Amino acid sequence: MQSGLPLFLSADLDAPCACGGMSFFGFSISSLIFFALALWLAAKILRRLRRKGKPRSRERTELDQWADEVLTRELHRKLSATGLERDTVQRAFEGTPEPDAVSAIEEAVKSVQMRYARTPREEYEARLEVSFEDGTTATATRLLTAAQLPPDVWEELGRTGGSYIFRTLHFPWSEPNRWS
Repeated sequence: MQSGLPLFLSADLDAPCACGGMSFFGFSISSLIFFALALWLAAKILRRLRRKGKPRSRERTELDQWADEVLTRELHRKLSATGLERDTVQRAFEGTPEPDAVSAIEEAVKSVQMRYARTPREEYEARLEVSFEDGTTATATRLLTAAQLPPDVWEELGRTGGSYIFRTLHFPWSEPNRWS
């Protein structure tokens, strides 16, 4: 028994096709379907990229703004000898950091942590602790209500029953979740 390929190759090319042009029509429909699918997929990807746009920055809460103010004040005190102005430090925390300011801040700061603590009066204390590379530290505290606490801190305090929660703060230009 012979396969269809040798019969096709040996057929007379000038003879009319028994299929009546169906192979050309079938090829053209499958090409149109493939083309439509590719076009639909490209449109979907473009729509997603346009909707996504730039990475969205996290909403800055009142507590975040307070932490930025404290960091600006403490860093200005620490770096005033280098000629770094308070406005430059503040702009860095607002999202427009200058390379010189970023370098100076990262060389001076070892770590920044926020400690959340429950007080006996059912209030909460936020304590910002800045550790500098030269061994000095700076702290600032603020009393908060339960509504002012970040949701993940509130949830963890309730779930664990602990008295203290620590969170490492990252500078706006080096947030670990920014590029994910």
